[in-house]
This record gives sequence, C-alpha cells and structure tokens, in this order.
Amino acid sequence: MKLLPILTMLFFMLSNLPSLWSQADISFFEPLQINEIRLKTQSTNWQYLLDSFHLNDDSFLTADLEYQIGANAKKYELKNVGFRYQSYRGFTPGDKFNALEIKINHKVSNQNIEKHQSLQLSQALRDPSILREVLGYSIWRTFAPAPRANFAKVFVNEQFYGLMVNVEPIDEAFLTSYFGSSKGTLYKSNANVETLPSTGCKKNIFGTLLEDASSNCYQDHFVNYTNKDWDNLFQLSKLLNQQPGKIAQMLDVDQTLWMLALNNTMVNLYSYSGLGSPNYYLYQDEKISFTRLWEV
Repeated sequence: MKLLPILTMLFFMLSNLPSLWSQADISFFEPLQINEIRLKTQSTNWQYLLDSFHLNDDSFLTADLEYQIGANAKKYELKNVGFRYQSYRGFTPGDKFNALEIKINHKVSNQNIEKHQSLQLSQALRDPSILREVLGYSIWRTFAPAPRANFAKVFVNEQFYGLMVNVEPIDEAFLTSYFGSSKGTLYKSNANVETLPSTGCKKNIFGTLLEDASSNCYQDHFVNYTNKDWDNLFQLSKLLNQQPGKIAQMLDVDQTLWMLALNNTMVNLYSYSGLGSPNYYLYQDEKISFTRLWEV
C-alpha cells in the first residue's frame, strides 16, 4: 500500500474500544454475563501437545466447540475449530491454566460466531479478583477505543479448565464496527528487548517509534497483519522524530494523549508506556484523515 497524502495511523491498546454494535452483538460481551465454552478434542494428552506447539511452532489442536451465550441465550455448535495457548509472556510450560486462543475458522473458512473468527481467553494473570481486565476495558472505552470483555466458564473434554476473561479480538469484525472498514493497515508491536536488531538497524528501538535506519527494520519488533508494506510505519516515526510539530498530520494527538494518561492512571506497563513499548496496535484507516492512538 502506498503512503496516502494524509496518513491515518491509529494507535490502540488491547484493553479497550468503543461499542457501535447491534443489540445482538452486545449480548456476546455483556459484562455481567458468564458464557460457557466447551471444547472436545480426540487428544487425551492435549495439554502436553499445547505445550509442545507453543514452544515449537504455535500450531493449533483441532476440537469441536459448544458456545453458550449466557444462561438462556443462543448456543453455537461448531466443528473443527483450533485452539492453542496464547503466544505471550504469561505462558508457563506444564501449567494447567494458560491463556487460550480459539480459531473458529481453523478448518472451515467462513465459520464464525457473530462475525468473530477467533476467541481470546485470558487467565487473568496475577489478578485473584478476575475483575481487572473487564473493569479496565469498561473504563477505557469511556475515553478511547478498547475491546469489550466478559467472563466464560471453559471446559475441555468435559473437565472444568477454569473461569476466564473473554476479551474481544482485534479482527475484521472489530475494525469494521469501529471504523466502518477493515481495509486499512493493522500493525502490532511485538517488541522483545532481548532480540538483537537486524544488520544495519539501530539498537534499542523496539516498539518505541524512535526512528530506525529503514522501513525494513520495523519488522524486527512489529507484526503487519494486512500487507508487506512497512513504509507507513517508517514515515510515522520519521515525522515524529524529525518534525514533531507536524505530527498531527499523521497521528490523532488527542487520542494519543488519552492513551498515555490511561496507561499512567492504570499503571499499564505492558504497553506503549512500558519497557520497549510492547503490546499495542497501530491502524492506518484509509477513510479518516487523522490518526488515533490506542493500546491493547
């Protein structure tokens, strides 16, 4: 994708986003509602396999899925979904309770639950109350974009796995609901302070948006979910570092300030505000001529 005359870069944090959804969709993430998820796989040693997949190639294990929305609402029964442990630093090998990702369209391309093609289930790491993510997202959505979240009881092969936080995934349905389109360019900071830079790239840049040597260098610490064009990200960091007075041409400054303020208020350090600036998204919305900042 070529750089637009006025670039729209949208920053956001995977903990928050506004809700412009139909009533049918709202029930899926009703905060006071506890959904029920049942996975049935033919693999009796599924935990060992998920450990192995996570440490080697992040493959999915195939299962059938039953998803009950609330106590009396609609039930979905889907075949051949995929599930695995989420790829983030909260994973513990051999642990009986890791965060889960369920890929609904794992083997059936058009399979979805209310337009979502995946489920993101958090184990509420270091939160005995299990309430902080749901409350945090709710507060965040008052001021800036953020995912919705509620709770789900999860069973695997009829055994109770745990009560988990059901977080709205950042996918086409999410982007379309907020921006009216999912055709923009979506990046995520996947920064790792232990990763050495590629040849010719600067040290200690990570996900900070400090200007690097070239657009290719950003591939060390970002994921591009849309295409292989990295020039937009390079141009944003170049303008931010060389001509900060003009940054409003590319970045929604108001939303960026809200994101920074909320990070500080909630002490959210696994974010743009933390070491190396990990775990946040940038979205270039082609329909809006300014940029917003969010985190996840």
